[in-house]
Amino acid sequence: MNPALATLFLLLAWTTGRAALPECEKPDIPEFDDASYYARTVDLEGDKLKAKLNETITHGDIQSLDCASRILAELPGAGDAPPVYGWPRERGFPNDIQDAYSDLYNLLPARPAFQASGGDSRKWRIPDRLKGDIARVILYMDTRYDGDDASLTPDLALTRGPAPANKNSLGRLCDFLEWHRQDPVDATEKQRNDLIWQWQGNRNPYVDHPELVTKVWQVDCSLPDISDREGLLKRIEQLEKELHAIKRQLMEES
Repeated sequence: MNPALATLFLLLAWTTGRAALPECEKPDIPEFDDASYYARTVDLEGDKLKAKLNETITHGDIQSLDCASRILAELPGAGDAPPVYGWPRERGFPNDIQDAYSDLYNLLPARPAFQASGGDSRKWRIPDRLKGDIARVILYMDTRYDGDDASLTPDLALTRGPAPANKNSLGRLCDFLEWHRQDPVDATEKQRNDLIWQWQGNRNPYVDHPELVTKVWQVDCSLPDISDREGLLKRIEQLEKELHAIKRQLMEES
């Protein structure tokens, strides 16, 4: 082939491939001001606080999944592999027309252990140093998507006990709350929050203000969850064994 023609052919192939890539247009996002962004949440707690946080973060420019992968690749240490979902998409948003499908906050570095199975936090296998990161993503998703907006995403809900099969929920809320407590927000999470703000135009409030977690979820995790039948039965069995041991000790000492 004539060298000039070969060069032209390669140039056309390259430009065609480039044109096929999605356009990731960066929106015009103002500089973040913490005081004004969270102004309406001051002095609120519980469901009222959660509802106001939902209003605060329910907006933004949702990118395509291809764009999301390219955006998150800007973070230090990001690999070449596509990111994985924190909240599994089969539990509420299997279609790419749903905002949660490519919400940047729910897309995490490609580590298989990052994705739960069966909607139960006890089936996650991740290092302790990353558990808080996961927890704050999951808490964000529960707050952001309540099924009452134009995102086409149903109400995503955390449950105290195991999540029902084929539902828009994840189980073991208290596990996520404990992960949040054990693994505080670090510089990497803050950097990720700032990057996503620039592209998506909303924040993860539990990274900006970790104290909001306990204000929203006022749950006494030391008390049994009455909806968790299996867990209650195991706890009763354990208590019966402890009472039997105490009774036997008392009889031996008498």
